[in-house]
Amino acid sequence: MQTRRITKGLLVALHLIGIACLIWLSYRYLRHDTTVANPDAMLPMEDWDGAGFLLTLGLGPMIAANTAGFLFLLPKEKPLWLRLLVFLPAVIELVLVVHYLIFS
Repeated sequence: MQTRRITKGLLVALHLIGIACLIWLSYRYLRHDTTVANPDAMLPMEDWDGAGFLLTLGLGPMIAANTAGFLFLLPKEKPLWLRLLVFLPAVIELVLVVHYLIFS
């Protein structure tokens, strides 16, 4: 029983960290700031471009965390549509990544 509580706590923490990163990076991406923070870097990027790249890298872990939350976090007695809301952050990130890959 103690292991299940620890697992649920870690999954909730993982979801909160993923949602916080999604909010911060989507704000940076949608703001479309064209300043280059480190112009002497090996790969200088504009702020929105770096945020889009990080969103692309984080899509896989976000889908994995949402899948783990769907399978282990919510009880099976809940309606399916309510359990599918766990995938909402992954869907939002997928839309942003597709927009980044098409229009950048």
